[in-house]
Amino acid sequence: MKSIIELLYLLRNELASSGIQSSNVEAELILSHFLNMKRFELYLSPRLEVTSEQEKMVYDVLEKRCTHYPLQYLLGSVEFYDTVIEVNPSVLIPRPETELLVEKVLSDNSHSELKVLDIGTGSGAIAIALKKKRPLWQLTATDISESALVTARHNAELNKCGIEFLLSDIWENIDAKFDVIISNPPYITESDYAALSPELHYEPKQALTSAEDGLYFYRIILADCQNYLPSDGRLYLETGSEQARAVKDMASQIRPANIAIFPDLNNFDRIIRITF
Repeated sequence: MKSIIELLYLLRNELASSGIQSSNVEAELILSHFLNMKRFELYLSPRLEVTSEQEKMVYDVLEKRCTHYPLQYLLGSVEFYDTVIEVNPSVLIPRPETELLVEKVLSDNSHSELKVLDIGTGSGAIAIALKKKRPLWQLTATDISESALVTARHNAELNKCGIEFLLSDIWENIDAKFDVIISNPPYITESDYAALSPELHYEPKQALTSAEDGLYFYRIILADCQNYLPSDGRLYLETGSEQARAVKDMASQIRPANIAIFPDLNNFDRIIRITF
């Protein structure tokens, strides 16, 4: 049996040699997951021996991760905006950039009661994060994938969130108005998809790629969103790092509106807020 520090060293080296860039962090995540410890706690007992059963589970995950299979799928969950979200290959892995979308919606809308629609909910991460911070909001979340909705419903139950989930292709099954509409739609072009990191090719392609230079879903959402928003309603969209200006121009052509763009932590234009 190996000690914690020996396993950490082994994990770091194996991950790094397989081209995993964040090998130090991932080694800690893998080991802390199976030892049921916080990452910092690994260094409080570095000589503690790991059981043979724990060691086997660690090696099994290491072997798969070295093929660039996403670590989040292997561990089964990811932290997103102070919320634990379970993930599997039927849903995209929530990204840190999307936390900015949640933060912007929360900071802009302090009303105790709002009707909010999350289009393309995937794992349910955005809707669940909002509901936990604003429990009186009425959240409706949609997706075109039934398997994604199964995961989203499960995550809502785990987080004790009452959210209405609907199978819908954008507006297909929506027949109500909402104070706020949110979407982080697919926006990667087919040509860019081929060049993505190996990890992303394990995630559902339908949830990543879009026709028309990655702007197809923005056009569909913008074309009809006014039918589902009141006169002072707000639409929030997450975009690719080089798409925000194009989406803003598209929105301006449909109807003049108050449009604001917000950068992510890497200073890429990422979030668009449109007030009608």
